[in-house]
Amino acid sequence: MAIAAPESPLTQIKTVLEHLQFPTYLMEASAEIPFEQLLVSLDPESEQQVSLYVMQLMFSEDILHASAHEAVLPLEARTENVTLQFFMDLPMTFAPERLLDTYRLVSAYNKLLPLGGLNLTEHGDKSGLFFHYAHVVERAHLSISVVVDILETVQFFLTLFVPPLQAFQHNQKDLATVLQETEAAWEHAIASLSAATSEV
Repeated sequence: MAIAAPESPLTQIKTVLEHLQFPTYLMEASAEIPFEQLLVSLDPESEQQVSLYVMQLMFSEDILHASAHEAVLPLEARTENVTLQFFMDLPMTFAPERLLDTYRLVSAYNKLLPLGGLNLTEHGDKSGLFFHYAHVVERAHLSISVVVDILETVQFFLTLFVPPLQAFQHNQKDLATVLQETEAAWEHAIASLSAATSEV
């Protein structure tokens, strides 16, 4: 009787996320992308058919092994530390004449983020925005519950940051207004969290 190959770590994470109602898709290694990736939709509940905010999860070790043309390793066969990468390209761009204000806005948001950070990148003649976080952990202590916490934290900050970012993107509000509204939303969120915690 053949022994089934152990599940990859991303497959294990996918199983748990699906139980928690996160839409997921496992991209297996291919000729074009020779390493495994797990895509997780962090869009708020809506009727839209296409996910706009998709987090990509991948292990740095898989990328390194792919470059050496080696198979995806089960968790127990990995080195002492593993690095789980979280990457999400945000669907918005900013005009070049607003680049300085965009930097200021991103800097202000990064001060609020408890993990990872927002980064600017070039999209033609405009600037794009992406989120990145590298979760480095001992192999034996890789916790799927921590992965879930990371995703839920990012999802929370998306609900906080995206509306003012979109208003800024479309030049509907200036930097000062967006910062004021973000600060007010942040204070309201903290107050709501504190109230909910005190009731437990």
